[in-house]
Amino acid sequence: MSDKQYVFISDGQVLVPESAVQALFWSASQAASWLARAEQRSANVGAFRDAPCEAVAVSADVAQQMEEAGAESVPLRSLMPWGEDLFAFAGRCTQLLDSYKEYRFCGRCGGATEPLAGETAMHCSPCNHSYYPRLSPCAIMLVTRGEQCLLARHGGRGDYFTCLAGFVEPGETVESTVRREVYEEVGVSVNAPKYVASQYWPFPGQLMLGFYADYDSGELAPDGVEIIEADWYHYSDLPPHPNEYTLSGQLIRGFVSRYSK
Repeated sequence: MSDKQYVFISDGQVLVPESAVQALFWSASQAASWLARAEQRSANVGAFRDAPCEAVAVSADVAQQMEEAGAESVPLRSLMPWGEDLFAFAGRCTQLLDSYKEYRFCGRCGGATEPLAGETAMHCSPCNHSYYPRLSPCAIMLVTRGEQCLLARHGGRGDYFTCLAGFVEPGETVESTVRREVYEEVGVSVNAPKYVASQYWPFPGQLMLGFYADYDSGELAPDGVEIIEADWYHYSDLPPHPNEYTLSGQLIRGFVSRYSK
């Protein structure tokens, strides 16, 4: 097994070593001078390509010092073009550090917790209760009607159009979430939800489950809260939409490929 590597995180930003080209990791020698100034360290991040890794949280002040020494601060979302495996691992590091911080104290007795050996959880020994990182399942769906697809513009997310999406609620299957969310957000009914693919989405901790769904009935009526605008678009004339690094972009590209061969 390779030598241990380190990933430094500060307020959701990944600190990349000087002169690194699409590489998250600091060697032991590169990291040595910064480890003593860490706010928090996680031993349970696991390995990346057989190299054991440790996620390290640093304060904004230390992050600034690292940048002055040559490191680059990169937003987590900007890592998506670096590859799905690197992006997911950086997301894992960020989420685990956030979870360790969130669950420092037990929600039952108020006592301090400790990392649980061999797990990603924080554990309260007096209560014998473990707190694992939250991972919320979320359906994301592209509704289609022949050569058209339904794209929507969400409030506060710029001018691009994307798929509809929503969290799975207690008592639901993911397929029933697809039907409910489409109806609640734009007022139309769908049938035959078909699962396509999934994507880990660490903003802050979601598992996106991608579906195609066939339009059934109803007229578009955006709710005006989550969805500001929605319309049907021909596959050859789409508005600005997410790139191929997102599951939404992949669903759209998959739909277009049906007709553009």
